[in-house]
Amino acid sequence: MQQTTAALSLAEQNRIVRGAVAKAAETGDAEMLSSLAGNAMVGTSSMIGNSLSLIQGLRAQEATEEAALREAQVKFGPQYPRLAEMRGNLLGIKQSIRSEVDRIKGRAESDFQIANNAEQLVKQTYEKAKKEADVVNDKAIEFVIVRQEAEDSRLLYEDLLKHLKEAGVMEGLKATNVTVVDPGRAPSKPKVPNIPVYMGLALVGGWVLGCGGAFLAHTLDNKIGTVTDIEDLTGQAPLGVLPAVPAAQVAQSKGLLVLADTTSTYIEALRSIRTSLLLSQSDTPPKLILVTSSIAGEGKSLCSLNLASLFAQSGKRTLIIDTDLRRSMIGRRLELPPGPGLSEILVGQQGVFPTHPLPDLPNLDILTAGRRPPNPTDLLESEAMRKLLVKFREEYDFVVLDSAPVLPVTDSVTLNTLADVTLLVVRSRITERPQVTRSYSILKAGQKHFVGIILNGLSTSDSSYYGYYGYRGDAYPYSEDNNVQAKK
Repeated sequence: MQQTTAALSLAEQNRIVRGAVAKAAETGDAEMLSSLAGNAMVGTSSMIGNSLSLIQGLRAQEATEEAALREAQVKFGPQYPRLAEMRGNLLGIKQSIRSEVDRIKGRAESDFQIANNAEQLVKQTYEKAKKEADVVNDKAIEFVIVRQEAEDSRLLYEDLLKHLKEAGVMEGLKATNVTVVDPGRAPSKPKVPNIPVYMGLALVGGWVLGCGGAFLAHTLDNKIGTVTDIEDLTGQAPLGVLPAVPAAQVAQSKGLLVLADTTSTYIEALRSIRTSLLLSQSDTPPKLILVTSSIAGEGKSLCSLNLASLFAQSGKRTLIIDTDLRRSMIGRRLELPPGPGLSEILVGQQGVFPTHPLPDLPNLDILTAGRRPPNPTDLLESEAMRKLLVKFREEYDFVVLDSAPVLPVTDSVTLNTLADVTLLVVRSRITERPQVTRSYSILKAGQKHFVGIILNGLSTSDSSYYGYYGYRGDAYPYSEDNNVQAKK
């Protein structure tokens, strides 16, 4: 470490001096270079030292010639014949100085690079030696620690051996007259713990805690879960119960579950809702059906789309309108091309109704929401919306309105005054009781038409679902194939 440190210091000093000479050579100042001729470090490079000494000599000759030239001009006048010769000598000396300065530039730069590379090599050697010294130092410290531990262990062992010998001597000096009559024996069973008693207490405590936890969870849970919850809140039974549908199945069918599987439990339940809906008014079946929910994400768009599809499959001309001008879902779910829709019709930008037919459902037309307007509620409350619905009543057998949620915005409340029947979709284990109560009271306030509730997303294995439809499972069992399989 001492040798490498000294070598590194010398290399750094040499590099600094070479750098100074290179900087001075870059300026081209002969006076500055001649002043470096006597530097000891510069002298270590014979070529640089010789060049600097040569410049110093040339500078002396230059000064002598300049002094002689000035003396001759003063003494003999400007017409003196030797002045031209003296000026030529002076010019030659200056050219020699410039040539030598240019040579020193290249040599100084090369010496600086060599000194810099030498310093890097010495620095690498220094770092390697430093790492090795650190390792040796760490091992020396570990050795001191281990040696101290060994010394402590030896002293402790000697002390214990000394006490052991003293205890043996004292034991031999003692005398006793105690005789063992009956040695102690271990009992056949422990006194504590009493396993049967503890097991009984554990079972009773677990039962009490479990019942208490279940009661507490049931008390704190304010979400709609069963048909009974709907009946207790609204005083009427739900119009129907829809089972939960996997998201993958909905995405694969683009929401048209009617075309994907006509015998699924969801479609059978929706057919039951359709029948109950047609019988909800004794005089004439409802033509304008509004489908809404309390909050977003309760499945109203899927319900309205498949309900309209069932009407179309029965041979009725059906129109489904996406009246959710804020967050339309029908066009996005069916992957319809973007274009004008309801909003463009209401503002007068579209004279022809831009409905979208479906090849598999020829009796179903779809009117998307269109571009999002700045005032959705004002458009739905306008006279143009009323006239449009009157026109659709005359042209179609059924018109299904897929509307926005009731609680976040008032769009559905406006359309509720124009509908023949309103369906409020409630999602099991998602919608809370106060939300259902508030939405139902808003839709029923001042209205005489029927407001039905659909419980959506109920598991087919739930006891409430079995009590409502009388079967469990993912398929409707009342068919010929299922009866044959049941007999087998």
